Amino acid sequence: SDESSDESRSMTAVDGVGPVVAAAVAEFWAENANVAVVDAILAAGVVVEPWNAEDGGWDGAGGVEAGTGPLAGLGVVVTGRVPGMSRDDATAAVERAGGMAQKSVSGKTDLLVVGEGAGRNKAAAAEEKGVRV
Repeated sequence: SDESSDESRSMTAVDGVGPVVAAAVAEFWAENANVAVVDAILAAGVVVEPWNAEDGGWDGAGGVEAGTGPLAGLGVVVTGRVPGMSRDDATAAVERAGGMAQKSVSGKTDLLVVGEGAGRNKAAAAEEKGVRV
């Protein structure tokens, strides 16, 4: 559509964003399921901070003070691929939000984030333990 081509042109005006990245971003946001996941994350209180191209970091990237933030005190497991994030990025995002990143579901897990291509084992373990998915 004309709207999506206008959005792609707008994205390619950003330094370092070419037509391939612009198309991938547009494709991501065109999927209702992706929009729903992002909406749920924002509704849960996760705050998205802008990237600072000058210093190559997130504005406010010190994270939150221990014991504060939307995931304060929660044990969080991320499984599968989160679009636009490496596994280390996902772990860092959990910690910046005050959560404790975990590698496996246990009795200390409060939240399981299920990304693309996730296996069924962690989700089954979470359901068995009453963990929010």
